Amino acid sequence: MKSAAAKVIVVTWISEKHHVIRNRIKPLLTIHRVRVSKELG
Repeated sequence: MKSAAAKVIVVTWISEKHHVIRNRIKPLLTIHRVRVSKELG
């Protein structure tokens, strides 16, 4: 029972971290895309 609860906590923690990392990377990718399109356009 205890190990199952621990597993849920770990999975939740990892998915939250992943979500935060994606949210940080997305704006950087958007800025990069805008810069590239300006240079090409």
